Amino acid sequence: MGLNGPGTFYRAGSGQQYAEFFKDGSGNYKFFSDESWSPGNYQQNIWYIASLSLYSNSRIKARFYYGQYGETYRSLLWEAPEKIRNWNYATDPNNYCDKYVLAAWDGGGDSSYHFDWFIVRRQVEKEPIIMLGAEQLLPPRLSRPILEAPENGSMFKENNVLLSWVPGENSLWQRLQIANDPAFDSPFIDVQLENAENSYVLTNLAEGKYYWRIIAANLYYENCSETWEFAVKKPILRVREIQIEKNWIPFGWYDVMISIEDEGMNLENVYFVLHENSVSSSAPDNVRNHYTWLASKVSESWQFSSLYDSRFIDSENCSAIENLQENSYMLILRIRVSKIAAPGNWNLLVYLKDNETENSLENKNAITVQIYIEMFLSTEKLTFAGGQGENVDAIESPLIVTVTTNQSFNVGVRAVSDWTSNEHTISVSATKVKGEGNWISLSTTYQIIWSSVSYGENVQKSIEWRFNIPSNAAPGLYINAFKINVSPI
Repeated sequence: MGLNGPGTFYRAGSGQQYAEFFKDGSGNYKFFSDESWSPGNYQQNIWYIASLSLYSNSRIKARFYYGQYGETYRSLLWEAPEKIRNWNYATDPNNYCDKYVLAAWDGGGDSSYHFDWFIVRRQVEKEPIIMLGAEQLLPPRLSRPILEAPENGSMFKENNVLLSWVPGENSLWQRLQIANDPAFDSPFIDVQLENAENSYVLTNLAEGKYYWRIIAANLYYENCSETWEFAVKKPILRVREIQIEKNWIPFGWYDVMISIEDEGMNLENVYFVLHENSVSSSAPDNVRNHYTWLASKVSESWQFSSLYDSRFIDSENCSAIENLQENSYMLILRIRVSKIAAPGNWNLLVYLKDNETENSLENKNAITVQIYIEMFLSTEKLTFAGGQGENVDAIESPLIVTVTTNQSFNVGVRAVSDWTSNEHTISVSATKVKGEGNWISLSTTYQIIWSSVSYGENVQKSIEWRFNIPSNAAPGLYINAFKINVSPI
């Protein structure tokens, strides 16, 4: 919009431009008013409102507003510096403003811009000259989209939500915006939709509050719906506390107590997963390093089971206590692990599931499984019979050592002392044993005869025994004692 008039107010052509939307030499779109440029770079192809105020006889000021229908409609974008130039005929009849000029151009050719002119002026004695080009008919305005569902302020327990609305009439496309703030400063969904689409499904929403709106648009206009909100808040279902003894001896019974808060008091299944901390909680159950137990409510009655082997749960001593006043459960499971369960630190995962939601809690290094060793001998007596200079095997040879352990191990043998018979002795080195290798002469320190034997249940290893009777040995009944040692490695 330009202003013009006689005397010094006159400017050739369209007069002095006091309110203009212009692209500068750098390609930025800015507002302009009588030698003053706005900062920033404004968006093209949307609507703006320009206001030009003439006041106090010689004061002129331009203001520019956001012109798109919506929450920001008519919000101020830029106020130009005040210009001093007499415009009132009454104060200077030789130099004043008597006309305004509305113009649009595009590099000197045919204009490709679209304008709606809103002209508001105060009545004065001298009518200004109004110069307008040919009338231009614009498409019908857009109607505002109407939001339908979910109702404003809705609360959802599930994390999938269906949005629906009535599209704005005369739109060519629509934009759906969803944000966590009502100002839509950073919408996490901002998608363009076909003009006929009227629904959209949101999935896997996190808990929190959400704001949404639909913007109808065509080549000339935009029209924004109201902003509605909804929230996702899952019912509280959580493990309050886990009580469990730290050090576990394999195959010993232990009570695990779990306190659970359930807002809906509709708990259905509780899974207890004990697993070696180097193994995933989702790995299959096995006797070595992974066990799963289940507490489930069936027909108002709680049932307890081991999903791997019933030997590892004492169902008769498991229990569940429900507290309706506090919306809580106390579950007690009496469980154990195998004799060959891997020694070291194990994690405990508690997974909860009701008919509305699920949750889990994992305690890292909840228990420490101790090393377990159990040993049985096929005999506790060895008998050698022979004469001087003979090499005789024990009647009970080979002696069988049966070991159950959760750790690899060595088997060693030693004598307590030399052989004795009243005042006579025979060196213990005359006693030979054989395991996985050659014959070994015994001494009073342990000799390893089986090494690096793998863990397992009822692992059997044989020990052969032989006595080399010295040729000068005095006749008699000789006695000795031997010790067999199973040591973890």
